[in-house]
Amino acid sequence: MDFSTEAEATREKKRWFNRHKFTTPPPEAYASISGEITADTVDEIADILDADSDAPLQLSINSSGGDPIAALQLYDMLRAHCAPTAAVVQHRCCSAAVLPLVAADRRFAASPNVVISVHYCAYDLHPASLARATAQSLRDSADELSETDRELEAILATRCRGWQSCQIRAALEEERAMDALGALNCGLIHEVLNNE
Repeated sequence: MDFSTEAEATREKKRWFNRHKFTTPPPEAYASISGEITADTVDEIADILDADSDAPLQLSINSSGGDPIAALQLYDMLRAHCAPTAAVVQHRCCSAAVLPLVAADRRFAASPNVVISVHYCAYDLHPASLARATAQSLRDSADELSETDRELEAILATRCRGWQSCQIRAALEEERAMDALGALNCGLIHEVLNNE
């Protein structure tokens, strides 16, 4: 994770607030991540953000995860968006879907019963894409997974204040699933909306 990029994202958000301090901000943009996260998901969110780069974004998430590289691209895209962003977990936010969640400035659970789960990356061997899996190709894939895992740890440590690195690693290793209260306690979300 590039901490200079994270600092720049924070500066851009402050500039946005200063620009709109005494004026009405533009109307909000709405986006949704449902189902599996893929390169198409990245394109859909990019189109929405490009339509008005100055509009605050409301993001709804109901996803079991998907491609971790696409999720990292979503994370970078949402952090780079200069306007405020908010994400609401509707039912579930698992695996790679956690990355766009923690990219948002404000993070909510729609109810106490949402499920948020985290784990390290996994790699499926698809016969069509790896007709012959050599030891070197498997080592290269393992290196890519390790790099993605390190980036995930760094993002969670930066964006989830109060969640220590050793606690993050333990949660990822045990593939922890949590309800809204558990996610609130470790900083994955900031508030539960329907806390009845």
